[in-house]
Amino acid sequence: MGYFRFRPPGPSAAGQPVFLTWILHESVPDERLIAPAAAPSWEAFASADRFLDEARTGPLYLRQREVAAMVVETARAYGSALRQYDLHSFVVMPNHIHLLLTPLVDLTKLTQIVKSVIARRANELLDQSGSPFWDEENWEHLVGDSHEFGRIRQYIERNPVPVGMAREAADYPYSSAAREKLAQSA
Repeated sequence: MGYFRFRPPGPSAAGQPVFLTWILHESVPDERLIAPAAAPSWEAFASADRFLDEARTGPLYLRQREVAAMVVETARAYGSALRQYDLHSFVVMPNHIHLLLTPLVDLTKLTQIVKSVIARRANELLDQSGSPFWDEENWEHLVGDSHEFGRIRQYIERNPVPVGMAREAADYPYSSAAREKLAQSA
């Protein structure tokens, strides 16, 4: 797999699938951050993601049902109703989210807007208006091919399973795997 970058891929990403990870402000101690100049590898990203998955302290706002449901609703709305991107896969974890999407607009602006909307709504729900919600950095990776796309999609949807948040990916309500389960049962 390629590298994860802290700087957005930019307008050239429009029309190409992108794997995004957004983390809550102060979820990762400074000594665990991956330096932007280091061009972190998949292994470095996976290690940092495991750290996030196993965190029992720090901000875990996305664990709250009302906040997690709002994040899912907002992510879907920007994809379907507002046609800002095609949303392929997502998961909301207690302190971070993963998205696999194909932007239909400038990715930098898209990221700023969606993160801002979610932050404002979450801070209202948490009664902490004006507080930083997201970390300033984004983990972003342009998806190279259909094989990589499938691996990333599976990684995202299975994310709750190894940490015991669900027995099967489809059982976790704040992911695209749950959406697919609902569609199959309808």
